[in-house]
Amino acid sequence: MSAKNSKRSTYGSSARLWARILALILCLLMLGGTAIAVIQYLAIGSYAIDGFSANQRIRVGIMYGSGVTTGYEVKSATGFNLGFTSKDSSGNMTSLWQLSETAVTVASDANLAKSGRTYWVTGAYNSTFIGAYHVEVDIGSASDFAAKYAGIEAAALTLTDEIFPAVVGGAYVLRIGNFANREDAELYLPVVQQILPGAYVVSPSGRGLSLLEPDSGKILFEYDDGSGNTALCMLPRGDGSGNSVLVSPSGRQYEGIFEYSRYVSGARDGVQVVNILTMDQYINGLLPWEISPSWPMESLKAMAVASRTYSLSMLGRHSEYGFDMCSGTHCQAYLGIGRATDSTKRAVAETSGVILTYNNAPARTYYSAVMGECTVKSSDAWGGYDLPYLRAIWTPWEKYSEHPEGDWQTEVTPEQLQNTLTAHGYSGITAPITDVKIDQLCQNSSYIYSITFTDENGGTATITTSDRIRTVLQAYVNSANFTVVRGGEKAVMTDTYPTGSYPWATGSPTSVSYGTVSAPSDIIAATSDGDKPLASEVLYVSGGAANGVLAADALSGVSIASANGTYITSLAPSSAVSSQVSVDSKAYIASLADMSVYRVDREVDAEGEPENFVFVGRGWGHGVGMSQYGAMNMAEMGYNYSTILMTYYPGTTLSSLS
Repeated sequence: MSAKNSKRSTYGSSARLWARILALILCLLMLGGTAIAVIQYLAIGSYAIDGFSANQRIRVGIMYGSGVTTGYEVKSATGFNLGFTSKDSSGNMTSLWQLSETAVTVASDANLAKSGRTYWVTGAYNSTFIGAYHVEVDIGSASDFAAKYAGIEAAALTLTDEIFPAVVGGAYVLRIGNFANREDAELYLPVVQQILPGAYVVSPSGRGLSLLEPDSGKILFEYDDGSGNTALCMLPRGDGSGNSVLVSPSGRQYEGIFEYSRYVSGARDGVQVVNILTMDQYINGLLPWEISPSWPMESLKAMAVASRTYSLSMLGRHSEYGFDMCSGTHCQAYLGIGRATDSTKRAVAETSGVILTYNNAPARTYYSAVMGECTVKSSDAWGGYDLPYLRAIWTPWEKYSEHPEGDWQTEVTPEQLQNTLTAHGYSGITAPITDVKIDQLCQNSSYIYSITFTDENGGTATITTSDRIRTVLQAYVNSANFTVVRGGEKAVMTDTYPTGSYPWATGSPTSVSYGTVSAPSDIIAATSDGDKPLASEVLYVSGGAANGVLAADALSGVSIASANGTYITSLAPSSAVSSQVSVDSKAYIASLADMSVYRVDREVDAEGEPENFVFVGRGWGHGVGMSQYGAMNMAEMGYNYSTILMTYYPGTTLSSLS
């Protein structure tokens, strides 16, 4: 059974939530915590999952802010359905018109200059290729628009072929011609009025959009909502295949709706583009860009759940622009479905609606490319309060050195460091750097929490929190998991190894960490056929009898079940086998995150000139949450996606949206 179809008992969830809150408050009081700490904790995950659905719509910014261009070309092999959507709605589109053209440019309704298929707003009369002033004729309501348009168009064609439909402020109109100024349009008006007596001249507005034939610049349609409450939308016309997509100027393919609105700020006048689509469509266009489609299926599923959860936890992140998430790494790398494969689509489909929750709200499931043997807790990375499931853990299973950016070193001159620090506002630095000191590491991690730079004049600059360190030094480091020496010296790096061999090679129950298993119906266990709810106090794990996951401190003398229902009482190959397993009330259900580890120092040659500094490090990214590369390594070891997620986000729960 796939996770998509698995069911969990929700009985008592509310009671458990309030029990947790009460327990937290009591603990804080006993520890002398302040009311602020309580308020901060209760604020975490304030959006309960009851407000989300498996078909949740998401709005993704493709072009916005300083990145907008005057014209945005889009292609569809089947032509386009045009419509509008209310910006405060779920993204449903109301149809307006259809175009048979397979390529159009959506541009600002302004005087436009043109070079090839590129357009820009111009204030010069002589450089205007497409004018924004038109002669207009009212048509009527939506119900009779097409019929009336056809009749009026036939009459207007006796004058010119520069005729196109438009929707302006909710009214349906026909527009004729394009002129660089109002005077030119007024001169032409009497000619039109001889055929269409009710014609009049209209000027451009700051919200109008023109749909153009990219090569010729011929206007095909215009939309202008003076209120700003609606926006022009576009879908591919259906061809019956179910595979129609919108194609961007760079050739990227997108599912869902494109929403266009005018963006004017100072001298910038362009078109904002937002992709409106279902959550699974979004993850289909994200997953193959975040990790390789060739990775094991369970790592693809883990990434699908983590990215879906993160999206829900961050909805409205770019509300100032009217969408939820951007398409870049600031949010998540969403570049469309052009790289999607059968494997990535399967991972999304088989986890559809599955997210990680904490206190009945979507968890903040941060992730990075590769960690470099450990993670870092959220407060050490960014300051503020801790999210309990984003704690630092050692990850010796992560083969980070095999990742292209897992190991790295960078030589930096004292002058370069000075310039970097002063550029980031550290005014205490006035001369080249003479000393770099790592003051403090993050808790239970090799990431740096505090680092101090000293210059030739004795001035200092101290940077705290690991991701601030990474951000300031991003020209030289891929993460804050590094050490600093002079060129030619040996850097001491510490590697982490499990105390014993990896005893758990397949999967584990996903919702219990310590104590007696008292409510089997609330527990999801991994099996060779997918995640299943436990029936009675029997644990099942995928793989052979020697690959268990239920362990005591000594990893022996504890019942371990295999997928076929047999069990062993220790990890020795000669263990006795039986057909029934009872859960030991003193048992500890373990994950890789809870392994005991030991650490060994090794020396690394720092390549560089003696007067320069060399950053010798590992990992790529902020280091919080799940390692994408580590998830792949766990999947290669046989772990299923739920166990991978429980390892990197301990204390969270797998939940299914309705």
